[in-house]
Amino acid sequence: MNVAFKPLAGVRKSWLLVAVIIVGGAFLGLGARAVVATGQGADFGTVLNEPSRTADDAAEIVWSDGEPLLRELETQTIEGIEFAWTRALAAVGNAAEGGDTSGLDVWFSGPAQDQVSGLIATGAVVDRGSWLAHDVTPSFYSIDGQILVANIERTAVGSDGRSLVTDNVRAVFVLRDGNWRVEHLTLLEAILR
Repeated sequence: MNVAFKPLAGVRKSWLLVAVIIVGGAFLGLGARAVVATGQGADFGTVLNEPSRTADDAAEIVWSDGEPLLRELETQTIEGIEFAWTRALAAVGNAAEGGDTSGLDVWFSGPAQDQVSGLIATGAVVDRGSWLAHDVTPSFYSIDGQILVANIERTAVGSDGRSLVTDNVRAVFVLRDGNWRVEHLTLLEAILR
């Protein structure tokens, strides 16, 4: 049995073409929305946990010129280092005061993470202090923009509320997964005034 092929009429062809265009346009629109939605970056205000977001924003951070660097510091790098540094200090304070160590995993890595976690576990860090100022003097910034070494002189109000404590630390920051983290931290000197 043979079925005869019957061509579509001109009006039916037009309606079929319109239907294909509408369905194709709908799928194209949905696909474009999906690409745009998945391509947007994360909002730090909603992604990071609370211990990582709380930081002493009242402390003054000043950048001083040090040795000539291999590469000029970009504004984005300076802001990223300041963000990571203040959040790292807040994470240490939160861990020392309340036992919440979740921020340590965010803002510290490598040897610094092990060192800070060990100090928190032994109770060697008991008070975050009230940081008044941080004077950052960079001494090395890698050509690829992934490593920054800086001496940071910090000033805090002592536990008695009257004296000032100043210490000088050397911090090595490493850019990982788009975030700066403290990789090494060495106390160079501490002075009680």
